[in-house]
Amino acid sequence: MPMTTTQDLINPEILAPIIQNKYQDAMMFMPLAAVDRTLEGQPGDTLKQPIWKKIAAAQPVAEGAEIPTQKADQGFTTATVQKFGNGYSFTDESNIERIGDQVSYGTSEIARTIAEYGDQALMKEAMKVTSTMTVDPTVIGIDSVVAWFNAQNSNGAYTIILSPKTKIAFDKDILDYTRGSELGANLVVNGAVPGPLGVSFRTTNAMEDGKAVVIYSSADDIKFLEELKDAQSSDPAKAKEIATTNTGQALKWLVKRDVLVESERKPSNQTNYIYGTQIAAPYVQNPSKVLNLTVNMGGTTPASK
Repeated sequence: MPMTTTQDLINPEILAPIIQNKYQDAMMFMPLAAVDRTLEGQPGDTLKQPIWKKIAAAQPVAEGAEIPTQKADQGFTTATVQKFGNGYSFTDESNIERIGDQVSYGTSEIARTIAEYGDQALMKEAMKVTSTMTVDPTVIGIDSVVAWFNAQNSNGAYTIILSPKTKIAFDKDILDYTRGSELGANLVVNGAVPGPLGVSFRTTNAMEDGKAVVIYSSADDIKFLEELKDAQSSDPAKAKEIATTNTGQALKWLVKRDVLVESERKPSNQTNYIYGTQIAAPYVQNPSKVLNLTVNMGGTTPASK
């Protein structure tokens, strides 16, 4: 009689896309980054990549005069490819006798830990950007952050990544500012992530208290992500085409090899192993959309540079 064994449940071809989707959904930085797979399979682990730089401002042009032209100031940075991953092991007995599916649990845990590592890698790159500001944890402080980007299009979005303790410092002033409003009620009832002035907060324990990274997403960035998300669920071919578009998002996730899942079984002790790895190079491709904050956890006077 045919019998399904534990080994039959571990199919790397099935588990790989599951882990990849899970970890990308779990990453807080992934929606803020352009994903580039054009270098998959190509050699080299230190890559020279272009970064976005703005040209000089437009100038008045007299009638009959030549229109001034700007030299493209194309910047470059180096992105170092790194392999990261995790594994999970379990015995036949644990999969039979314990509550839950060990394969599903192991897959989820590998995805979660890869997501955490990827987030921290992108965060470290963002924190290398030299644009800095010191603010109070107040609505006025948030307003000064928004003003720093000097974005002409009000349809953009600002994401502040900070520690839970630092967010609590902002919450107090935001609650006072929004008291009696729908936003204030949501913050009191369920700790809603959106904040005032088009800013949203994302918390991570990996960020030092009193520090924060602000990522600006333009209206084009947001439109691109919405179109990509819709296409991924309805038209994979179109999604692949859209994914090649680069609107100049702040971050880039340069993929050299997507998630690879391998499995192993040791019959001598009936133990099963699942391994998942990713090879990618995270870097900042548009520094003008990144701002590093120092938050006055006990002070009251904002300053910037």
